[in-house]
Amino acid sequence: MSFSTKVKDELSLHMSKARHCQIAELSAILADGARISLSDWQIDVSSDHKALILKTESLLTGLFHIRPTVSRRIGLGGLRVRGYQLKVQGETNVRKILRECGFLEDKRSTKENQRSPKENQRSPKENASHQPGLYMPDRMLQRSCCRRAYLRGAFLACGSINDPTKNYHIEFLCDQAREASRLKEMLSSFDVDPGMLERTRRGTRRVTNVLYLKDSEYIVDVLRIIKAPLSLMELENVRVEKDVKNHIQRRVNCEAANISKIVGASVRQIDAIRFLTEQGVFDTLPEELIEIAGLRMEYPDMGLKELGALVDPPISKSGVNHRLKKIIQFSEELKERKEQNAGNTSDRGERQ
Repeated sequence: MSFSTKVKDELSLHMSKARHCQIAELSAILADGARISLSDWQIDVSSDHKALILKTESLLTGLFHIRPTVSRRIGLGGLRVRGYQLKVQGETNVRKILRECGFLEDKRSTKENQRSPKENQRSPKENASHQPGLYMPDRMLQRSCCRRAYLRGAFLACGSINDPTKNYHIEFLCDQAREASRLKEMLSSFDVDPGMLERTRRGTRRVTNVLYLKDSEYIVDVLRIIKAPLSLMELENVRVEKDVKNHIQRRVNCEAANISKIVGASVRQIDAIRFLTEQGVFDTLPEELIEIAGLRMEYPDMGLKELGALVDPPISKSGVNHRLKKIIQFSEELKERKEQNAGNTSDRGERQ
């Protein structure tokens, strides 16, 4: 079961106590997930998610005592359910639902449902035979609780969320730009700032308006807003686990870099000491350099701070670093003198 399905299953079990919140949630489901036709007075909700159908059925039964027809689409062979469908038919039932949701109003002059003069000359059936234009009026969504319920219904109808163990992403797919803008405004009222873009569906020219969030903090806020506490807890656990793993990985990388740096520096120091020894000049070094060189040869992997603690008397990390740099400097100067002498000898040989 996908994480998105888990969230929707959880939301399907949450029922608001207030009637106006239930109306708001149902309105979002109808606006974002239903085909509504007034030419034959029918509401059709189809989905691959059983949770959406169950929630819609519960809302219709509880609010209007209407029992819709629910059916399943069976795949080839009759072994697998391919989807679910809910239908409400009949002018009385459909008109009652749409009026309660504010989709049909007695006064046709409201801002939400204003039409051009040509549209007003048509019959009501012609005007409302297509879903675009059927929206719950903004005045019915003034309460914060209603906006939460509306967003919950919208997620059930057109939302999805990725598995947080893979990546953080939540989105709402709206056929109408107006509905996407409404959802964006609602989320903004809860201090959530989603992005919005248009996406053309593959193989068609149909444009979908996508509202999306990729920030884990915002996604947590959305789950809190729509009342999905169990899914929220699961996501938070994943976030904590990821943060711990990232922290450990950063520490490991840092330690590895430090070890690599120490090893690299130690190799240079040991090479310098060996070169000075091979050239027979090691014993001519100052006593403090001979002491630190001996400790470095004995403890090639030890850090500067630990080496300083072994010196008698102990010295600081910077003191150890200064002495080892002096050894490297003596070694490089000796190499340069040898190269110059070799060059001079070669020049004299050529002249002869």
